[in-house]
Amino acid sequence: MNLKFEVLNRETITPDVFERFYSLLEKSLPRVEFRSKENQRNLTKIRVYKLLVCKQNKNIIGAIAFWHLEDFVFIEHFVVDETCRNLGIGTKMLEFIKIQLASTVILEVELPYNEMNKRRIAFYERNGFYYNDFEYFQIPLNKGDEPLALRIMSCPKSISKEQFENVKQSLKNAVYSS
Repeated sequence: MNLKFEVLNRETITPDVFERFYSLLEKSLPRVEFRSKENQRNLTKIRVYKLLVCKQNKNIIGAIAFWHLEDFVFIEHFVVDETCRNLGIGTKMLEFIKIQLASTVILEVELPYNEMNKRRIAFYERNGFYYNDFEYFQIPLNKGDEPLALRIMSCPKSISKEQFENVKQSLKNAVYSS
């Protein structure tokens, strides 16, 4: 499988790339987990917001939207085209992020209440992430949504309660104020 990875920023996220990325969000995630199209597009103008795209034959088959913050990289969205899942693409994308950015990587996961959520957490654990069992609620991304109970996972190691509080505050200030 010939895959190409590219990190895009506010200068290089074209309208076509954005449309494909947003289409993947709509097909892959519950509506409460991503912003409206207009609000998501506005993020692409922010300096620290970036998009890792995975291409196969020039077609985007996966993407990781992330924030390159001062103390860590925050993966906000991670999507792979449903026709390309279970082929190791997600693992390769995470490996690319970890190697290229050489930083602590943080992401949010749903609570392990059902089989799919447990499988997702296990996937991240196989890829070097640690489940930090501190109570955490994602600030609503859309008007009318409720806060979403999640947990923080971190790589390359678990985080302390103090580090968790710093992560939570950074996310509130940078990611969820946008």
